[in-house]
Amino acid sequence: MGRVTDTRDGSADGTKLTSFTYDTVRRGKGKPASATRHHNGAQYTSNIREYDKLGRVHSATVTIPSSEGALAGTYSSVAEYNSDGTLQTFRPPVAGGLPYETLSFSYDEFARPTKLSSDLHTYIGDINYRKTGEIQLVEYGTAPKRAFQAFTYQYGTRRLDRAATQRDGINGFARAATYNYTDAGTITSVNDTSHDGVDNQCFTYDHLQRLTQAWTQGTDGACATEPADAVIGGPAPYWHTFTYDKAGNRTKEVRHGLGGDSDTVRNYTYAAPGSGSRLNTLVQTGPDGDRTQTYGYDAIGNTTAIQTTDNPTSSTQTFDWNTEGNLAKTSEEGNDVTFVYDALGNRLIRKDPTGSTLYLPDGTELRAYNGADTATGSRYYGLGGQPVAMRDSDGTVTYMTADHQGTAQIAVDAATQASTIRRFTPFGAVRNLDEDATWPNEKGFLGGTQDPTGLTHLGAREYDPETGRFVSVDPVLNQADPQQMNGYTYANNSPVTFSDPSGTCPGNSCSADFAYTGPHSRPSKSRDWSRGWSSGSSSRVSRRMATFGGCSGADVYTGRCAMDRIIKERLAVNDPAPPSTGWRDGAKAGMWGLDLILGINDIVGCLTGKDSDACGWAAAGFIPFIGKFIKPGGGFLRRLMKALAGKGNDTPATPKRSPGGSSSAPPSPRTSSPKASPRKSAPAKSSPKKCSSFVPGTPVLLADGSPRDIEDIEVGDKVLATDPETGETAPQSVLGTITSKGDKHLVQITVDTDAPLRFRTTGDEPQPSATETGLKGTKSGVVVATDDHPFWVAGDINQWVEAADLKPGMWLRTSAGTYIQITAVKTHTAYQRVHNLTVDTDHTYHVAVGSADVLVHNCKNGSGRKLYRGVRKEHAKYDDATQGIARPRGGTATPEEHNMANTESPWTSWTTKRWVAEKHATKGESGEGAVLEIELPIPGHKLYDQALMGTDFWGESEVLVDGVIENAFVTLVRSS
Repeated sequence: MGRVTDTRDGSADGTKLTSFTYDTVRRGKGKPASATRHHNGAQYTSNIREYDKLGRVHSATVTIPSSEGALAGTYSSVAEYNSDGTLQTFRPPVAGGLPYETLSFSYDEFARPTKLSSDLHTYIGDINYRKTGEIQLVEYGTAPKRAFQAFTYQYGTRRLDRAATQRDGINGFARAATYNYTDAGTITSVNDTSHDGVDNQCFTYDHLQRLTQAWTQGTDGACATEPADAVIGGPAPYWHTFTYDKAGNRTKEVRHGLGGDSDTVRNYTYAAPGSGSRLNTLVQTGPDGDRTQTYGYDAIGNTTAIQTTDNPTSSTQTFDWNTEGNLAKTSEEGNDVTFVYDALGNRLIRKDPTGSTLYLPDGTELRAYNGADTATGSRYYGLGGQPVAMRDSDGTVTYMTADHQGTAQIAVDAATQASTIRRFTPFGAVRNLDEDATWPNEKGFLGGTQDPTGLTHLGAREYDPETGRFVSVDPVLNQADPQQMNGYTYANNSPVTFSDPSGTCPGNSCSADFAYTGPHSRPSKSRDWSRGWSSGSSSRVSRRMATFGGCSGADVYTGRCAMDRIIKERLAVNDPAPPSTGWRDGAKAGMWGLDLILGINDIVGCLTGKDSDACGWAAAGFIPFIGKFIKPGGGFLRRLMKALAGKGNDTPATPKRSPGGSSSAPPSPRTSSPKASPRKSAPAKSSPKKCSSFVPGTPVLLADGSPRDIEDIEVGDKVLATDPETGETAPQSVLGTITSKGDKHLVQITVDTDAPLRFRTTGDEPQPSATETGLKGTKSGVVVATDDHPFWVAGDINQWVEAADLKPGMWLRTSAGTYIQITAVKTHTAYQRVHNLTVDTDHTYHVAVGSADVLVHNCKNGSGRKLYRGVRKEHAKYDDATQGIARPRGGTATPEEHNMANTESPWTSWTTKRWVAEKHATKGESGEGAVLEIELPIPGHKLYDQALMGTDFWGESEVLVDGVIENAFVTLVRSS
């Protein structure tokens, strides 16, 4: 049948390396039964004990021989599935002091996971998704000691805009990183504002998008054009400069001294042309002394030795590689670190000078120290290909949140809410960790294992964050990408935008036209406990990634692969730009469950049916042992494609659970009792339907004619307003301020400011003849507005015209009653914050344009639009609610923190959807509550629209209103 039964070293008579059996387990005819690694006379065996009726693995074991001392034993796992193939429950091994535990998984209507819990703990209480599939909010644990990780995205590109981590009842953020990009998507800065202050990382690149400079600033705002000692700051400051040769080798690195310290300079030299991109020597000079490192290699390019000369001392670190191309042993000054791999080439055991660690395929790790009779354990719980929580044998549960690359940077103790924060340089070296703090595990850059060798284990290879290089050649060669062909560099020397957790492909650099290097012609199959495994040469698991177009295992930013390929093939839509969260991109973010058991590239093969073997064992890394969620051509794919195609975009999103609530359909009230009259709004004049805006820095004329930037205008300020139909100009109060951000279609309007025209008018209706009040102008002014902002245009038009429809030659009205002519109109699209006002009575105001001003319409802030607030009967402010009163708790929490359950703020929560308010009003034990109703605008109150600001993490169209609201219309409701 062509199935592999064993592999041997060198020849058919050589030492047996691995062996495989088939057909011998219950319901397992034609399926794998066991896979065994033969090492130093001992056997390390993975057994499938039973398949279920649909051919999915029900139970499996891993057996470690007695030669491994305290790690020896048989470790069992059991899985149960739902009828649609999704995982229902999973029971990990009980070992190393870790308790018996059954994990349960919950899903939404699109089979996207929403909860991960057990009889011991709720690890993930809820996951909220955007309509386009990206993860919007992850809730760790349960109240009152939750942690949250919230994501916002840029409109259109769907690039990650902001990622924030917060804890229940603790003001501020442990991490709140805002991302900025070039138009092509290269990350130019990551501005993290947290309890520690501002850590604003800035990045510059060369013509090949290779990182040339990286530094930190301790202030918000734009990065300096060029770094200098005076601008470096933040809680973990650094300033690094890099140069490269044409082949992508780093030739020089400068670690700039700060505060007057000397620079550390590192010069790299390489082998002669024709010998590959092998690093020969690294010479370092600086305040810590001079040092030279000399490198040696074997015939296929694996590093075999690094000799370090630090006068007057010298030491050598050696590397031994096994027949399959895996690192078998490192030695330095008598300290050995050795590795044992399973039958498919995945790391199984590491032995170092202090003890041994067993890495089980479900994510459990056992550590046995030298001389110990028993091992201690750590159990990892994974989502989206990264760890979200871990449990130690002493019962401590820790939540972990990661950056956009999947590197865990914050660890939160689930019991005490104490947090530990660490930060990394772009190439993966830790740049700060509090002296009195200890990171709870040995996982480092991209979630890779930090070994005592000084290297980080990333999938197929070992990585050195100090040099930004792997110590062996990439097993995948993309002949279409000269930078990837280098073989040793990490992520094409662009480590902020790209990542390479598999050790094979940075971003989307590998294509179908790849070639394999190293000792094997084809990569092995990866793990999928639901199917068993696929036979193949015993190579590294991650090498099979390139089979499906070369997507990186994390591919966290620019990878156009995996689900994006499916979308493109099945739906024939343009290739979308995925977001960057550290969770899976775009549609992949909603496919978290699949990543638990399928490497993201295996998903493609399974879903499309192009590769039946793709549903093999998935690449490892904190991924619990779970069965396959779907089968090729299954109903899940159809449901997913329906969602991705935008079906239902005209209907409300699936109700999402808010803090303390549960997902449910809108309740049907049985009783209705009005208690107060709704607030009335001023009558509106003819006006545009849309609410549009101006960029920051646009001056608005106050009542006295002086200008003030629009973002500095506050509720209660008086601005100069004009009724264009009567020509009457008078001061009017600002009733509200509006801010939004996202991709905006902007119009730059240039006007002639010193040659105004005055029409002879009846009211404001222009007559055929006109008199110029000056000669043709020599001065001009510019204003930038969104494309739908209305300007009053005189002449034959004499009505409101949106900015996108303005043309050169049109005349705009000024506060003096004169008119100035448009000379140029330009349009562009940019990610931009914009502002607008709600003005009383006339709903107009004037914006300054150079030395003149023009009349524009305000945003009526939804005049006539209603807001609703639901208050359950058990709420402390229920009595107020029945009287039509909404009273904030008071405090300093920001609107974003308010949305994430910290309601100690000057705001009260409202929604534009009545059914959401009814849901909240009836979610208490009694099922009874009150729904308050108000009509916009609300003079004297500020509004904060969470949806406009991209912070409506629960998808409930929340609008915050400041201050005390009285006289709201009240309806008493009861759940049906």
